[in-house]
Amino acid sequence: MKKNYFLINFTDRFLIKIPEALTKNNNVILFGDNKHFEKDTSSYCNKFINYTSFFPKNFQTLENNSFLLTNDIIEKNKDLELLFFQLVDRIFIKPVSINSLKNYYYDLLKFWYNFFENNKDIDIIIFESHPHMPFDIFPYFVGKQFNIKSIFLKSTSINNFLLFDTELNKKDHYLELKINQKENLKYIKDEIKIKTNKEIRASSLNEIKHVDIFNQPFRYIKSRLKYLFKLSYIKKRYEGSYYNLNFFEFIVELIKRDIQKTIFRKFIKKKSIKPDLTKKFIYYSLHYQPERSTDPQANHYSNQLLPLKILNEIVPDDFYIYVKEHPRQYIDNYPDIRKKNYRNKKYYDDILRLSKVRMVDINFPSEILIKHTKLNASCTGSNVWEGLKILKPGIHFGHNWTGLCQSSPSVLNSTIEEIKNLINRLLDKNEAEISNDIDIFLKKISNYGVISSNSVPYDDKISEELLVKNLINVIESINDIE
Repeated sequence: MKKNYFLINFTDRFLIKIPEALTKNNNVILFGDNKHFEKDTSSYCNKFINYTSFFPKNFQTLENNSFLLTNDIIEKNKDLELLFFQLVDRIFIKPVSINSLKNYYYDLLKFWYNFFENNKDIDIIIFESHPHMPFDIFPYFVGKQFNIKSIFLKSTSINNFLLFDTELNKKDHYLELKINQKENLKYIKDEIKIKTNKEIRASSLNEIKHVDIFNQPFRYIKSRLKYLFKLSYIKKRYEGSYYNLNFFEFIVELIKRDIQKTIFRKFIKKKSIKPDLTKKFIYYSLHYQPERSTDPQANHYSNQLLPLKILNEIVPDDFYIYVKEHPRQYIDNYPDIRKKNYRNKKYYDDILRLSKVRMVDINFPSEILIKHTKLNASCTGSNVWEGLKILKPGIHFGHNWTGLCQSSPSVLNSTIEEIKNLINRLLDKNEAEISNDIDIFLKKISNYGVISSNSVPYDDKISEELLVKNLINVIESINDIE
């Protein structure tokens, strides 16, 4: 019997193979970008919705519909509206009025209600990852109103190993697949012994050297000249962007971002200390923002001042909290203007006012802090996983895959008292207890995961054909699993 799939963002060079295979025996609606299509859309799906139509600068091109919003419908979607306003800073670089944002929100809501009214036969919605744009979160929330279940492919720090999540920003709601458990467990244990290409790539991105516009003006100008000679490249970047900017405004924002990040790097360096590794401390790794690891996966803790204030209040009095900014927040030599709205001086001033907090320089090696800390903390950061591998406990203020481990739980929905008690228990754990927790954790995720990918694979140890086949097998058996 044919199933009706709605696939969100399965459109990169690798993932496009999933709808292409599924559509041979099923009905597939595909939402995403068509830049990787090599054939007519009918080869990949029965209906295609181009997500670039939802960009603010293109939005007026969306088809009109006669669906009427009522106050009742708007009230039902308060969680959606709250998250929408949490995410708009990444696309509305030029400030707009609340009223304009409301109209944009209402038009999106109207579109998606009309869409689901006309596609009530959809069996399941599958997202390539947790959606993190203000326009691609709607299918999850509106689909719920039509009793359609959503599944999210959740990547892990284990190369080519996915979990299947059922909640957008709530912890530990995974499908228990029970597929190839022994094979999965062997694969996981082999992979965590080595540094994967994925980790190597992340490290190389974090080590990009920043060119200081003030201290190295000639080098800075030289580094930018190549872009002046490549206006077509900048134009292409602009045309592929989702910002509410014309081309001239885009150029201006690139320059302003260069200045902003240089100012903040100098400020952080001035306010940072060399950590005393002989002291007791908790290492809190700030997130690069915007990204899905905080919005939506950390929910309201996306404002990282909130978890820092909690830690400052409840950690033992003889502890410091060493806070390190994410390297990529300020090292992009091609300015990433999405980050414009995600830090300001007051943000850092508020961090520095916390009595137990000390800022550590961006260039100080994270692996040294991870090695010497008593506890790693982050929203969903990889420092907690890196700590686990050397038998250091950790906590997440967000929804992360390692939250399934008792030595690195999520406190996303915990009270202050619960967080305090949990931290005390974690600090009391010895290496043998942590090692046992990790063994149980690895066996658990071998039940919940599959050897596959939700992006172009980082290496070719496993063929793409097998990765596609594994993912297709799980997708086609989801209803049976549940």
